[in-house]
Amino acid sequence: PYTTLFRSPTVVAVAAPAPEPARQPGRAAVPPLSRVAAVAPGDARRDPAPPAPAPARLSVISSPWSYVTVDDSPTGRRTPLVNLEVPAGVRRVCLETSDGRRHCTAIRAEPGRAARVSHTFR
Repeated sequence: PYTTLFRSPTVVAVAAPAPEPARQPGRAAVPPLSRVAAVAPGDARRDPAPPAPAPARLSVISSPWSYVTVDDSPTGRRTPLVNLEVPAGVRRVCLETSDGRRHCTAIRAEPGRAARVSHTFR
């Protein structure tokens, strides 16, 4: 009926003491390694995940003004749009005017750099 709140650590590696090597003249003796490395279940002592790439910035200008979508997701903003953070990579940027005219283009957004889109509706 009782649950164990604490789990015992799992032994990962045990290094037994090595036999003492014969000494060579002019070299210092290295003490043997005799440590036990233990990791508790669920312990997060693993290599950390690589950091996420820096976001890119997007600036968009159009004439007349238009609503901006990035990768088919509305930004809720309209032009002129300055330094919108977007994930790095290839992005689809669409502009739509209030009268329904639409222009779409693909851009390559590089981490930490600014990408620009400019369009004049005719």
